Amino acid sequence: MYWVLREGKKYLFPLAYLGFLLILLLSHHFGFAGHPTQVRLFLPLSFALVGLSLLTLKKLEVSSGWTLVVFALLSFHHLRYSISDPLTTQLTMTREVRHIRDFLQKASPEDLFVYDRPGQLAALGFSAISFNYFEANKEKYVGDWKRRLFQNLYFIDRPKYAHTIYEMSPLKKVVEREHQLSPEERLRISRLESALP
Repeated sequence: MYWVLREGKKYLFPLAYLGFLLILLLSHHFGFAGHPTQVRLFLPLSFALVGLSLLTLKKLEVSSGWTLVVFALLSFHHLRYSISDPLTTQLTMTREVRHIRDFLQKASPEDLFVYDRPGQLAALGFSAISFNYFEANKEKYVGDWKRRLFQNLYFIDRPKYAHTIYEMSPLKKVVEREHQLSPEERLRISRLESALP
């Protein structure tokens, strides 16, 4: 980096941009870099670092032979990673949204949905609340359902096969639809059928 100090004015803007980009991207990062939705945050940073590396190689006048060796090693490493394709195989959100949208085509706007991302359903014109809000106000919503203030009460969750949440609830639910999302997780859409007093 000695050439950066020597010619600092020329590289001040790229370095300032890189620093700003790093701060901006990491402010949206929730600590799990392998998550599919987080990978895209690092793409601009990766391109910037690649450009900086190429510029460094050019300034240090590294021989083309060593550059090819490094390129071959990195290509081999990336090939092994891309064959397993762990990021694409974890993109369950796309499949989940597709299955939910297919189900919503037959649903009524008078239905109420309990979902961990209620804003997505509200944007499509459906009434939705989160699981936490439902648990905190369960008696009210079950009472409203019994008084037929809404037509159906649906629960959309992603239970794991090893442990299913809300299974011990006194609410009796009928599974309307179920889809495999990953080897360990499934999407379940269930409808409230009855509730214990």
